[in-house]
This record gives sequence, structure tokens and C-alpha cells, in this order.
Amino acid sequence: MAVNYTQRIIGLIATVSVVIIVILAWLFWNSPSQFCKANPEACPCIHLLNRVLVFKINIGIIKISSGSHLETNDSGYHYNQCLERNSGDIDLSQIRTSPIGLVAQQWERKGGLKISLRPSSSEKQTVINNLKIEDKKGARLQIMEEWCGLDMKDCVHCDGLNNGQDAVEIVVRLKEGAPLVKVFWSDDWPTDSNIDHKKWELVDNKGNRYLYECQSE
Repeated sequence: MAVNYTQRIIGLIATVSVVIIVILAWLFWNSPSQFCKANPEACPCIHLLNRVLVFKINIGIIKISSGSHLETNDSGYHYNQCLERNSGDIDLSQIRTSPIGLVAQQWERKGGLKISLRPSSSEKQTVINNLKIEDKKGARLQIMEEWCGLDMKDCVHCDGLNNGQDAVEIVVRLKEGAPLVKVFWSDDWPTDSNIDHKKWELVDNKGNRYLYECQSE
């Protein structure tokens, strides 16, 4: 009995030692200095990320996972803008899931290739501004070619793509009878009736925000 108890104590000490070593190693490799060496352009933006470390000990079995997440949609926007500012290339863009109206506004403010949304009527203004564009990264023209030609191919016409690298504006119009579906996006938006939501902020009185997806076949 005494031998088994001693062995358990030794095993526990060994397990705790390993955990401490692994955590210290993780903290070193994920420290801001190491992150900046590996990602010099993103270094000024790291404060906008919330770094996460989770570990679990289960009878000598150690599981460690790490990563980063954006605390809110707003911080996601600011992080992406920070990356773009530090990329040194106005044509490069990194987008997290957003309404296309917001992306159009961001690109126009920075200069370079812009998106022009042309609703067929005032009723379509909300729809076209809240078309969903998912996570994308790369040259603006490449992003729009993918969005127009794949994601939204059955729902929008995009004029200006044929101009290639000479394109200065992509004009987006809704197709007649486009198979669009209103989908839930998030539920953390302010419900204050005094807030004047922008045209790309489709929010109900419960704080639920929505986007329009194209149900392509």
C-alpha cells in the first residue's frame, strides 16, 4: 500500500512538472515578441485580440489548446482595418463575415478599387446593402471575382470585373427574382430606439442582426 501511494505521489509530481514546462513553453512561443517576429504586419494589431489558453489534466493526460478570438463584431472590424493599414498595400484586404454595404464603405474611405451598390428600387436598398460576404483575404479584385462569380452568382450582376487590374469600380446589382434568404447573424446589437442604424445594419427590436444569403443551386 505504501509503495503504491508513493508511486502515485511521484506520478502526480511528474505530471505537474510536465504541465508547468508545457505552459512556460507555450507562453514563450505565444508571447507578443514571438508573435511580432512571426507576424510583423499584424504586430501593432495584437492588442485587439484576446489570446486564450485552455489546459486540462486528467490522470496524467494533458490537453492544451490555444488560439485567439475577436471579442465582438466591432473589434473584428477594427482588427481587420488595423491589418490593412499596416499591410502597406491599399489593394489588399482582409474581411471577416460582413454585409457588403459595410465593406463598400470601408473600401471607399481608403481609396482604391471600390464597390458601388445599385438597388433597383428604394425597397431593395436594405437588401443589397446587407448581402452576406464571408471571410476572405487577398486582392480586392480577387475577392470580388470570388464573391460575384461563386458566392452570389445566382443573385447579383457585377459590372467592371472584365476590366481586370484596370478596374476602379465594381457595380453590383440584384438579379430579378434572386433566390435570397434572410438569415440570423448575431444577437448582441443595441436595441435603443434612438440609435440610427446604418443601411447595412439590419437589426430588429430585439437586437438580432440579419444578413441575406444567396441560395445558389
